[in-house]
Amino acid sequence: MVEVILDAYQGLLFPMVVWAVFWYLVALLVKRDDFVDIAWGLGFIYIIYWLAHQYRLSGPDALVYIPVVFWGFRLSGYLFWRNVAKPEDYRYAQWRKEWGKHHWWRSFLQIYLLQNVLLLIIALPIIYISAFVPHEFGWWIIPGLLLWAIGMYWEGVSDWQKSNFKMDPLNRGKIMKSGLWAYSRHPNYFGEICIWWGIWIIVGPYGQGWVTIISPIVITFLLLKVSGVPKLEEKKSKLIDYQRYMKDTPAVFPKLSQLKYKKK
Repeated sequence: MVEVILDAYQGLLFPMVVWAVFWYLVALLVKRDDFVDIAWGLGFIYIIYWLAHQYRLSGPDALVYIPVVFWGFRLSGYLFWRNVAKPEDYRYAQWRKEWGKHHWWRSFLQIYLLQNVLLLIIALPIIYISAFVPHEFGWWIIPGLLLWAIGMYWEGVSDWQKSNFKMDPLNRGKIMKSGLWAYSRHPNYFGEICIWWGIWIIVGPYGQGWVTIISPIVITFLLLKVSGVPKLEEKKSKLIDYQRYMKDTPAVFPKLSQLKYKKK
């Protein structure tokens, strides 16, 4: 089984390099790197497309492919709609400024190529289930899909609430504290974490699928400690109102026992 998975990864290397180069060229054309965020969800769909042409699909495969494709299209579509008419995200703009004349190669290595490495790591459950080719459904598919559904709801609704909040001119300069944002400061990240743990629950019990736990662990670590919460709160944490928000509201995992009503 290990050899089969390694063969799958070996076959994916060239397609993923092509994927990275494509989005790198798009970034050079539009002169902004935050389009790589749009490429994130689509990247998993791209991997699934390749896997579907390499392996004979079974029922459990579809129950992993379909949720990931649905999630990928929703996330990438939302990010495109959110970013396309706005200036480049400040995080990428800051890197562009810091890297200066070295931006052309550092962006390829540290943004596009690195993203594809992470894609291949987090896609491990998808790759494993394709190579393993199970033929029977297990009871664990139900809690896995349930957790995925909770994550999709939490991520989708929180994105929708935040978009509506920002579109209202009266909220300019204010902090979103209502809806799901009253339960945690980053409810969309909570949803993302639930989605990938749900996918792992579906895959884990098949054969040696437990080793694919590296996927939800990595995405959870990235969101909590690296590119998620720390990056987004780097500037906001200096604001007095946001400091109060941080004191009263958990970062990602909601305290559902402490019901909070909508407030601004």
